[in-house]
Amino acid sequence: MPKLKIIIFLFCLCFLNIKKVSSQNTEAFPLIDKSYKSLKGYFQENINDSIKAKKYANAYFEKGKKDKSIHRMIYAKYLLGRCKNNFSQFHEYCDSLISDYKKNEDFDQLLKIHSEKGRVYYESNRVQESLKEFIKVKALLEKKHNDSIHNVTQIFIADIKKSYGDYDNAIKIYKSVLHSLEKDKKCENLLLKLPKRLTLSYIELKKFDSAFYYLDKGHEFYSKYATSNQRYLQHLIFLRSKIHFEKKEYNKAIEKVNRYIKLIFKDQRLLKELSASYSLLGTSFKNVKLADKAYFYYEKVDSLYSNHQVLNNDYNVVYNYLIQESKENENLELQLHYITNLLEHKNKAKNNKTEIVKSINQGYDIPELLNEKNALINSLKKKSDKNEDYKLLFSFLVVLTVLLLIYQTKRKKEYKERFLKALDRKENVTINDEKLNPSENHQKQETSELSIQQEIVEDILSKLQTFELEYGFLNNELNLNNLAETLETNSNYLSKVINHYKKQSFSNYINNLRIEFVLRELKEDELLRKYTVKALALEVGFKNAESFSKAFQKKTNIRPSYFIKELNKISA
Repeated sequence: MPKLKIIIFLFCLCFLNIKKVSSQNTEAFPLIDKSYKSLKGYFQENINDSIKAKKYANAYFEKGKKDKSIHRMIYAKYLLGRCKNNFSQFHEYCDSLISDYKKNEDFDQLLKIHSEKGRVYYESNRVQESLKEFIKVKALLEKKHNDSIHNVTQIFIADIKKSYGDYDNAIKIYKSVLHSLEKDKKCENLLLKLPKRLTLSYIELKKFDSAFYYLDKGHEFYSKYATSNQRYLQHLIFLRSKIHFEKKEYNKAIEKVNRYIKLIFKDQRLLKELSASYSLLGTSFKNVKLADKAYFYYEKVDSLYSNHQVLNNDYNVVYNYLIQESKENENLELQLHYITNLLEHKNKAKNNKTEIVKSINQGYDIPELLNEKNALINSLKKKSDKNEDYKLLFSFLVVLTVLLLIYQTKRKKEYKERFLKALDRKENVTINDEKLNPSENHQKQETSELSIQQEIVEDILSKLQTFELEYGFLNNELNLNNLAETLETNSNYLSKVINHYKKQSFSNYINNLRIEFVLRELKEDELLRKYTVKALALEVGFKNAESFSKAFQKKTNIRPSYFIKELNKISA
């Protein structure tokens, strides 16, 4: 036994010495000789130790400097900024490079710097600053075309459009770039970015067949092109869980997203993806009535935001649930904490979206449209030199465009005025004192005209008033005969009284009462505004949406859908 103990002791001692020597050898090699991937990995592992992280970021910079790689040096400055959470060095370095290359009019380098800045900003969730850089890239591309950078810019512009919900236009751009890259068989790294983006966009539009198509295309691309395809394939697992979730297959979604979380849990670069996975899990568990698990994963979303400022696109669902739970448990401190974080999410989302939409319109979409317009005008002018007919056509198009713009502007103004008029209209009092108590001469004259005894007229008018006050007109089976029966008179008398005193036919009288009623109710009841036009029609007595819409438009000169939309704008 003593000999066995000695042997075990010597073995452990040797093992520790080997490990120590191995560690020393690792440090013995200069960090600059490590690969960029290794240095970035070391940085990520030591992100919470600013001294070590800074050492690896500096090594990354020196390696980039040695290789004369501008985009590596720029990225290193970004990593240094992350060490201190201060990006002033990153800004200053990029600006100094831009200043130098501007003097020499080196557009190739300027394109690389601005696109790299834009990429770094986007990956850091600084979308507004990213967009500014890519707008500058777009302007530079007019002076010096570069297919690769053009495609990169297009992808990031599409990403930004997708981030504020413009999925249709994002898909158009993604497909255009995909077609270009597949055709030229170049830029494999760019090609790998597109399947998951297209898949996610189609998921958001609930077009699952298209989503599955690009999911399969992703597997094909990653197997063919990706040298290290693990990370790409991992994300496809999340996308598949997202499809199951949107199709309300919650148990399948839970199983897939749990697999994804196990794969990415320790990767500090994927905190945003981790947050999205937690919120998807929380909502899935909520939908299968497992409240404790829903709360557990929603808390993880909040923890990522509180500790790392990781924003979550599903913040409304997450925080409203957490607030409700803390309210029910009478935990005021947690309730305040969740409300504060929800408000921060809302403010950031609102400000970012407003600024992004404004910038992308002014800096990207509008210039694109102007370029198309100018190209069209130039083309028309060239052709007009050969053929006078083209000049006439061009003039006609310009005049037609102006007329259409004037018409559209006038139409919008008229619709707005009609809406305001409908909004301010008071409920008509259809029976007044004079009609209920006419003068003796007037009484005889009207009785003579109607050929109905005055006592009968007064009785019908009185009962009609009660009918209106009790909303009898909401009955969708109502007609002249059954109303006459209800009022204990005959249909001939009732029709004459309505025509004479209400100044309208029976059907118009009933329709107008219904429209007056729905106008008032829509102003006061937000829930009613969420009804479809068909549901709204049935609610107020019409048999179908078409007859309701015609009656509404006849009364107000606007469609019910437009009235509701404008009403919601005022209430927002």
